[in-house]
Amino acid sequence: MTEPLKILFSGDTSNRTNWGCRATTESLREVLSRNGEIYYTVDTSNFDKHISKQYLHERPTYWYGNDHLSTRPPFPRKHPTTLDIVDRFQVAISSRLKPTQLHKRITKREDIIRESKRIARRRCPLMQAIDECDAVIINGEGAFIPTGFRAGLHHLTLAYLSSVICKKPTAIVNHTCDISHPLLYELVELVYPQLENIAVREACSYRALSRLLGSESNLSLIPDTVFTMRPCSQELWLTLNEQAGYFSAAPTLATNKTTLEGRICIGGSAEFRFNPDKRIDLISTYTELCTRLKRIAPLVLISIEHQEQSFMEHVAHRTGVPLVHCTTPVQQGLDILGNSLLYVGGRWHSAIKAAAGGTPSVLFGTNSDYKTKGFNELLDFETTGVPFNDLPERTEDVKQEAEKKINQGKELRTRTKGTALGLGARVHPQYDALISGLVSK
Repeated sequence: MTEPLKILFSGDTSNRTNWGCRATTESLREVLSRNGEIYYTVDTSNFDKHISKQYLHERPTYWYGNDHLSTRPPFPRKHPTTLDIVDRFQVAISSRLKPTQLHKRITKREDIIRESKRIARRRCPLMQAIDECDAVIINGEGAFIPTGFRAGLHHLTLAYLSSVICKKPTAIVNHTCDISHPLLYELVELVYPQLENIAVREACSYRALSRLLGSESNLSLIPDTVFTMRPCSQELWLTLNEQAGYFSAAPTLATNKTTLEGRICIGGSAEFRFNPDKRIDLISTYTELCTRLKRIAPLVLISIEHQEQSFMEHVAHRTGVPLVHCTTPVQQGLDILGNSLLYVGGRWHSAIKAAAGGTPSVLFGTNSDYKTKGFNELLDFETTGVPFNDLPERTEDVKQEAEKKINQGKELRTRTKGTALGLGARVHPQYDALISGLVSK
């Protein structure tokens, strides 16, 4: 019997408060597990710990807290109290050890080469993991964005290390790659030609990388794995709405009598974290947006991470609009979005979850135009989206676009759901082929 492919899966975001990230890893892990065993997972937010020799252990180890290099399912969460840790051991980490802060040392393409060679000389957990695995698959997600690509630098370093130095089949998948930043362009130009496979999730990245890498590259366009997820049926949704307290897991959601049937979901944007000085403006802008959209239909605010939660609580208090907390389970959030009247926001994965149930979206700007334009192109929505910085002056434009889509009624919902189902149906066969290609090379 042939042993399953041992996969080092990097870019694991299962421990994030962002339930868009959690949904991505959940769906991508399921896709990869069809073709092998996820032998190690690496959280690149703690990449510096994985390349430090102080953290080496003789056998595969679960890391807890902020030091998260894990091996073999079931996947460990950040808090050991949620795990059965029989026959496992925890690792004591000294708080005096300083992180190496790899991302600060990469300012040009030669730095990737130097840092990769430096890591290769170390007897560290990451080298142990690469050595024991047959292939390295990196979840690129939204790490290659001009406004902030710290995680992208970690991904690129690992990709160069595993592919060029360790000679392991390596792929970066399920991602947007906006190379409009000159440094990101330079590093992608160095690393991507060395990879066995590159899979982007929307056409803007595909066109940009095709121009950079040429027609002979191993570049493919595969829909985001979140398209494989499904909300509950409309019939079940109506039943759930009748259960008192079903949506009141957090105090900010409203009372036990709150129902979410027939509401417009208003979400945030990944752009928020790069505009911390605009928080006061955000509260006023979202208050105005809620005031306008209330004239169309009942509303619910959707927070998917703590940064959104903090300002949306103020908006909920001012407007009386219920708020879905960022700790909401992935499936419940999927059910809410997929069965809502409309999604208004700037979140890529929230728009996908909405589309899975037939809910159309009015997107405004996020941390890359590739995501907004790419999603509208995938779903064939005839809109360009309001730029994030223009949102305070264009809430009326958002309202008019929302009315237009709601008025298209069942026809648009049917088309949206059909398109989303079609995109989801492409995911498994395309990833099966991609991983099969890794093994054969």
